[in-house]
Amino acid sequence: MPCFVFFSISDTALRGLIKDWSFPGLCLIAHEPIEEGHEIIVNSVVVPKSKTAVVRSHKDLGNGTYKIGLELGIMK
Repeated sequence: MPCFVFFSISDTALRGLIKDWSFPGLCLIAHEPIEEGHEIIVNSVVVPKSKTAVVRSHKDLGNGTYKIGLELGIMK
């Protein structure tokens, strides 16, 4: 499922793919690294509403893609 990710600090739109999703987070595959601690906004058809999320982990998969672990919060 496509997942659109927006950095809250720079308003840069990135496209990624949701690998898995469970409460309270999701795993995202993206072509750009997102450092731990960044707060982003996740907007996707599988996420009921736009949600804030904090990057908790990231791993370079070595083929131009990154595995990113996000902890979801509630959009205020």
